[in-house]
Amino acid sequence: MEDDEQKVSAYGLVMDEVIKELLEIGAFDCLRRTSDFYATRLEHNY
Repeated sequence: MEDDEQKVSAYGLVMDEVIKELLEIGAFDCLRRTSDFYATRLEHNY
């Protein structure tokens, strides 16, 4: 799958929702983070 396609694939969109939910429930709050911390997904081509 091409890089541009991955951003809007069903998998990619669901992973965006998973990360959004993790942020909303505070899943990363127990980590020591910098002020510029952000969570994102990473595409892989195997």
